[in-house]
Amino acid sequence: MRIAIDYSAAVNQRAGVGRLVRNQVLALAEVDPVNEYQLIYARPNHGSAPPQFPKARNFSRHEIGLRERWLTIMWHRAKVPLAAEWLSGPVDLYHSPDFVLPPLRKAAAS
Repeated sequence: MRIAIDYSAAVNQRAGVGRLVRNQVLALAEVDPVNEYQLIYARPNHGSAPPQFPKARNFSRHEIGLRERWLTIMWHRAKVPLAAEWLSGPVDLYHSPDFVLPPLRKAAAS
């Protein structure tokens, strides 16, 4: 199964949702060598600590060239139809653990 995870909170937030997502993904990397994971994340904020990523081979990452604030404005305020799959490629499941789900081209579990 190919799974995309919005990893922006893990990259840009040290506590709360960011810590939860980071710990979940790092734990997944320890127990699941089968599924393919694509971590999609907004560009890190200025002065933030270097992001933590799993070292497992079935995890890849893709940085979006925009900050989290601009993605939120584009997706939810301006309703720009930039589907998340255009960034991750086709996926079976898109997990968005923060408060917003980006637009998807097709119905997908989230």
